Amino acid sequence: LTSHIKQKIPDGDVFVHAGDFTRCGQLSEVKDFNTWLEKLPHKHKIVIAGNHELSFDPSLKGSSLSSRSGHLGNSPLHVSQKILHTPTKESVDLVENLLELSDNSNSALIKKELTNCIYLEDTSTQVYGLNIYGTPWQPTFGGWAFNLPRGQNLLDKWNLIPEDTDVLITHSPPLGFGDLCTTGARAGCIELLRTVQH
Repeated sequence: LTSHIKQKIPDGDVFVHAGDFTRCGQLSEVKDFNTWLEKLPHKHKIVIAGNHELSFDPSLKGSSLSSRSGHLGNSPLHVSQKILHTPTKESVDLVENLLELSDNSNSALIKKELTNCIYLEDTSTQVYGLNIYGTPWQPTFGGWAFNLPRGQNLLDKWNLIPEDTDVLITHSPPLGFGDLCTTGARAGCIELLRTVQH
């Protein structure tokens, strides 16, 4: 998806990407993203997965594409995207194959393709004395990767965030912060909101 980035990435010491760097986690997409990262001038590049990185989530092994929505919304701005994303037999087969390969060993191999960044998944790193924690989880939304039901399942993930975290990178926003979908629904996480407020 890096070919779709039209804005100039500002110079800086640290670059952060909070997920959805692929359409569905294909190895070629991950490699393209890694090549793109290499060209960025930032000394530190920190990345987490998003719900589109299907191959990164081993819990999806054996699940079906039919349970996934395009979650593009009903806005007129998304009509062309919906047409472009109408599943074909080839695209369904591709994603089904990705899901079949999405087990612990293959997920680990695909993640290892990210050689030009620090990849965080419920883990921390320290940069310039700041403790940075990254996590890809989000409330169930369209049946994609790293989805958990709202409530205790998500709270258990948020409880993993270390107390000494200075910078938190999540794919899901807290409820009410940048989470308004084109459908008018709020996709943010109330459990994450409560966690970061304490």
